[in-house]
Amino acid sequence: MNKIVSLLIFVSLGIFVLSFWKSMESPGPSQTMMTTDTLKKDPNTGFILDQHYELLIAHCTACHEAKVVTNFKASREGWLEKIRWMQKTQKLWDLGEAEPKILDYLAKNYAPKQSYVRRSPLKDIKWYPLEN
Repeated sequence: MNKIVSLLIFVSLGIFVLSFWKSMESPGPSQTMMTTDTLKKDPNTGFILDQHYELLIAHCTACHEAKVVTNFKASREGWLEKIRWMQKTQKLWDLGEAEPKILDYLAKNYAPKQSYVRRSPLKDIKWYPLEN
């Protein structure tokens, strides 16, 4: 069991170091930052470039694609529940001091959006009779 945990930590750190090293290279045409709604995103993962996004690269992409994170929307409590579920059923390791930082990032950048507009009620409708 300890060997598995050590291996997962080693792989996570390796991915983090490679991602950091890759981001330090001068960007070529395929490595320019993507922007959506003025938010800059990491070109390799699609994570929104914000404080602590590197922690998600290290911890989340060690087991699954970044899209699993970017396609899921939840409140801070919802993200914590998802982390606990992964720890219980998917063998996610203890995130330690990184957990509050990861939750801050996720709650800020991948929370549900409630931006819908309800149309105004219909007025002056002329109904017609339905014929059989």
